Order: sequence, then C-alpha cells, then structure tokens
Amino acid sequence: MLILIMPSFGWAENYLCIVEQSTGFKYMNGKWQSVTFNPVSKYLVSTEDLQVNPFGDEAPSYLNCEDTENDFICLKGWGRGVGAFEMSKPSLRFMATHAPRYYIFKLDNPNGTPWMEIGTCSKF
Repeated sequence: MLILIMPSFGWAENYLCIVEQSTGFKYMNGKWQSVTFNPVSKYLVSTEDLQVNPFGDEAPSYLNCEDTENDFICLKGWGRGVGAFEMSKPSLRFMATHAPRYYIFKLDNPNGTPWMEIGTCSKF
C-alpha cells in the first residue's frame, strides 16, 4: 500500500555532479589563450525532468536530455552557442561543454569564452 502512495520522485534517478577540472579559451593581451578556470560548478541532474540545473539555480542549463540505460546526454544549441552535458551512469563521470559564438562578441566579453568542464557525479 505504501508503494502506491509514494511520490514518483522516489523512483527517479537524480545526481549531484561536481566539477573537478575546467579549461577554455579567453581573449587576453590581444590574442586567444588557453586558460584554466577555478572549478567551482555543481550540477543537479534530474532523469525525471530530463534537465540539468546549476546547483542552487532553478533555470536549467541543459534541456532536451536523453536518458538511456548507460548515459544521460543533453545538447544545447540555441541563442548564444552550443554545448553538451554528457554523463556515464556506470562510471559516474561527466563532461559539460559550452561553445558560444565567440566570433560575434566583443573580444573582451566573457560570454564569448568557450569552456569545458569534467568531474564526477553521485547518485541520490
């Protein structure tokens, strides 16, 4: 009887993903240079809502996700660039990318900075 009245989120798989490394390109001193960023990002992955939210933010960063037995993959390709969030369920590793259309921004605009993050996730 209790199983029938449990909310559906009781069966959903959710993950907390923590960035361990972050790198990208930034326009500095008149040219594009590779840089290492301070890895402080965390993501909440919801297999029920099929989205990835930055920790503490209600607006999802990645939508239109596909949940398979082994992977959780989201692609983004609207507005200011393209990117992807890919997580392996067996290894609990993930990679997030953002490739803005940096060529249309002013050179000193941080929104034009392409980056990639990698890290690990924990199921909860």
